[in-house]
Amino acid sequence: MAASISKIAADIGSPEGRARSRRSKSVLTRLFDFAAAWRSRPMRPRQSKEATQVRHIRRAHHEMGLSEWSDRELRDSFQSMRRIAIPDTRPAFREEELIPVFAIVAEAVRRRLGAWQVFSDLEAGVVAGPDSRWARELPSAVVEGVKLVRSAGRGRFGSDALLPSEFYQSLRKAETSNRYTFLPTDEQLLAGLHLVKGRIVEMQAGEGKTTAIAFAAAAHAVSGRSVHILTGNDYLAERDCRLMAPVFRSLGLSAGVILESLELDERRAAYQCDIVYGTLREFGFDFLRDNVASALDEQVQPSLDVAILDEADQALVDEASIPLIISGEPSVGFIPVARVDRSVREMIALQEAEGQSWVNTLTALSPNDREYGTRLCQAMMAMPSSRVLLNLSLKHPRAYRRGTDEIFLDSPNFPGEEWVEDLYFFVDLEKRFVTLTQRGLDFLEARFGSLGGNCAGLDAQNSSSGRLSRSDMRKLALANQIYQSLRAHLLLENGLDYVVDGDSIILLDRYTGRIRPESTYRYGLQSALEAKEDVPVQPDRESLAQISAQGLARRYRFLSGITGTAEPAAQEFERRFGLKTVVVPTSQPMQRVDLPGRIYESNDVLLDAVVAEVARCQDLGQPVLIGVRSVEQSEVISQRLAEEGVVHRVLNALRSEWEEDIVRAAGNAGAVTVATNMAGRGTDIILSPELSSQITGRCVQVIRERLMAGKSRVAVRVHTGGEADLLEGALANCGDLTTNRIDDHGTITFDVAQADPGTGSSLAGDFSDCLTVGLGLQVISTQFNRHPRVAMQQRGRSGRQGGFGSSRMLLSLEDQQLLAPGTDIRRLKDCATRDPANYPCWQGPAVEKYLREQEYRAEIEAEAGRGLANDFAAVSDLHTAAYYKLRREGLGAESHPDELPAMAFEAAEELVAAHFPGMDTSNYPARFAALWEAATRQLAIDVSDFYGASLFRLPDLMADRIGQRLQVIQGRMGSEDFSEVARRLLLECGDEAWRFHQAHLHETIQASQTSFYGHKAAVADYILLAGDLWEEFRASCRKAFLVRLLNLSDQWRLEETRESCREPVEEELLRLIA
Repeated sequence: MAASISKIAADIGSPEGRARSRRSKSVLTRLFDFAAAWRSRPMRPRQSKEATQVRHIRRAHHEMGLSEWSDRELRDSFQSMRRIAIPDTRPAFREEELIPVFAIVAEAVRRRLGAWQVFSDLEAGVVAGPDSRWARELPSAVVEGVKLVRSAGRGRFGSDALLPSEFYQSLRKAETSNRYTFLPTDEQLLAGLHLVKGRIVEMQAGEGKTTAIAFAAAAHAVSGRSVHILTGNDYLAERDCRLMAPVFRSLGLSAGVILESLELDERRAAYQCDIVYGTLREFGFDFLRDNVASALDEQVQPSLDVAILDEADQALVDEASIPLIISGEPSVGFIPVARVDRSVREMIALQEAEGQSWVNTLTALSPNDREYGTRLCQAMMAMPSSRVLLNLSLKHPRAYRRGTDEIFLDSPNFPGEEWVEDLYFFVDLEKRFVTLTQRGLDFLEARFGSLGGNCAGLDAQNSSSGRLSRSDMRKLALANQIYQSLRAHLLLENGLDYVVDGDSIILLDRYTGRIRPESTYRYGLQSALEAKEDVPVQPDRESLAQISAQGLARRYRFLSGITGTAEPAAQEFERRFGLKTVVVPTSQPMQRVDLPGRIYESNDVLLDAVVAEVARCQDLGQPVLIGVRSVEQSEVISQRLAEEGVVHRVLNALRSEWEEDIVRAAGNAGAVTVATNMAGRGTDIILSPELSSQITGRCVQVIRERLMAGKSRVAVRVHTGGEADLLEGALANCGDLTTNRIDDHGTITFDVAQADPGTGSSLAGDFSDCLTVGLGLQVISTQFNRHPRVAMQQRGRSGRQGGFGSSRMLLSLEDQQLLAPGTDIRRLKDCATRDPANYPCWQGPAVEKYLREQEYRAEIEAEAGRGLANDFAAVSDLHTAAYYKLRREGLGAESHPDELPAMAFEAAEELVAAHFPGMDTSNYPARFAALWEAATRQLAIDVSDFYGASLFRLPDLMADRIGQRLQVIQGRMGSEDFSEVARRLLLECGDEAWRFHQAHLHETIQASQTSFYGHKAAVADYILLAGDLWEEFRASCRKAFLVRLLNLSDQWRLEETRESCREPVEEELLRLIA
């Protein structure tokens, strides 16, 4: 470093220099000196910019002598770098600013998460009080610090006392256990730097994502930005805020948390903090509530500036299209849900009966017959869940692929019409949609009447003109309910997508396995599901305001995020949000071993193998986590384990109340936990500190038992060198055993035998037993997960922070998620073998290759499906953003709208065009009479004296008359009251028109969904209509506003209008899944 930096470091570092510096220099001056020295630093060989910055942060921390600064000096230094952000701009940092900011935050983290643990220990009784012998043996500076903190009292997030540097120096010298030492890792600094620069960071579980986020949040806050940290749930938001708020507050930053239970004033106060924790749901609903508020003083949320998302892939990828909705009253209208459900059940039963006849036909055909493949493919479209048909497609893959090529000759996505004419509907489970055929449509129309042809072109003239007729609305609503009933019966599974709780349906999150009590399906799907499960049917509610997760994220000026599984979704992050993805290495080498997967022939054999593997691990004391997809599968495995006497616990959506206790015990020796995806994202399974010694001790005991049972020698295999070293140390302490360690191409085996008392050598004999030993948590996946990042999250529960662990997939050929129809499984036959429990299975390179291919294929398909939903949501979000911007401008306006003259002319021109289409003057008297009546009724103006006027001048004349009418109303009310009424009426009319506009957009989606073809074209149709619908919305809003303003009663009073504009609305916050 340059001499100037060395001089500053020496001046700040020594006690004399520090005293001299305090007398002669302000903190701000010292920081300016450091920045000047930083600019003149010598250049080093090029390396990763962020990695170089981490090294410079460490060096700056040392050369500035931050460990010798008092808390007050740290705060003053940090606050001296604070600046006011430029509105409507993205944050930008110079390198010489980031280095000291991160260095100071690192020191604050080191103190508040390290040294301040002594105060927590005092409260918990871990150490004695300040008057005890323990305290008398400590330096006086530590004791004085304890007394100072106690006298200062505690706030919501702990004490805000500022301690002198002597406290920390004395404590470091006094302690020997490093209990009060917390050093932020280079990886946390690196992740923080990437977050500051607007990237998505992949950081493995247990590496300190919460601390990394704190660095970025503090850097943004000191630059004058308002920072929102979005977590997965309220518990995590409050936990993280309580953990990091003392760090922020020690630096002069305020921190708050938004929870569901907070009242309006509490929310407003929390939003005034520099850094705010909360869930996307809470931030989103506050955004929506503010945008439907009728007055500025009802709003609580400031403009959205900086967002840092924890578990970013869940928010921006998995749940990107899921809308947040404020709902109102139940929708008006009657849909015969029960009749639709009965008819759909009948239709499904008919198709299954015919499908069974096709199965019988297949048995009479040879796989070499041309008809065999097409018949098999047709039957699979009719009954995609049939195990018999899936087995036939696996047994004869060439015939199935031949039939698929012929049926899907014209389009890779939809079959030729002649191939589905015998079907009522066909299903694509992979893309998760069902399509009604002409035969199915005829069947349903015989019971409900006309459904409008193919249900896609209902009265095209009316639809294109802006609104459907009442008859077409009924047809569309009925057709949509039929489609939703088909989805409920054919695509949604009890225990995977939802559970039945008494008289209600509770949805499940497919990615986390958790219940979503605040969620419901919409557009009739919830009602269809309730009818399917025979529970009381609740009507859909009107949508007052909504925005999707991705739409909310895009409202922030600056966005970044962190997660443990970012890399698989890197392309989506960049394509949809322009965010690059970086992978931060682990602070310790990863020691988890992902063992080769095994595939068994049937579910029964798989269950036997799982029980045997779990019993082996439990016997050695190794904890096991068994991962499943559905609640049903977790209960099946639990029953089998119980039958075999294996003690275990189950974690699923039906047993979530014991989650904390189950997770806490899951890392204990011998613990067995069966869990859905609930044990994945956001779950930390902490292993017992003595676990490794307990497992190695139990291993030695098992070896002795086997040798005493007559075995001459025992072979012990381990996965890694670290495990081998621990086991070798345990065996070395056994004088009655001899050990020979054999390293063979990554496989480490111990040859253990009893020592000859006379010679100390091992007994002669062949191996007659083999024992496999693993340390840490063993994760066993029993079902193939078509969401690879979810599987990665579950595997990530093992091997945290460089600890030992292992994972293995034990799968079955009967798992329909694993084997797609027509898969050629003959290539797996070469991998046929037997597992350690002697159950037949397939294991080897071909199996690994196949599993990787399936994971890749599943991710591609999932991305395509998300893209379709996200495209729909993106269009709606654009409209939402545009309307809310207009609404905010109207809410803050101090005068009546400037567009009133333009509105008057538009209304007059539209009325003239409606009564004189094409400027046709034929039958002028009758047409003008109708115009006169309409103008009087709608616009409250008399146009009788305009009879005979040119049609080109008539709109101008009527507009002038409207202006005169408005001037009369304004004169009667007064300018101030008139402006207030106009503003409120405009908001009221806009909100009403907006609700109809949203409903109309949804109608176009429903029409596309219920069409025979067009799933791929649905988004294109939606985009083409959206622009026209937006213009229609604007026009209808302006017209309704003008009509109401012109028809204000002579008995009008301002307070009455205020009340009418604030009609009480029953508000229910629903998180709805598309």
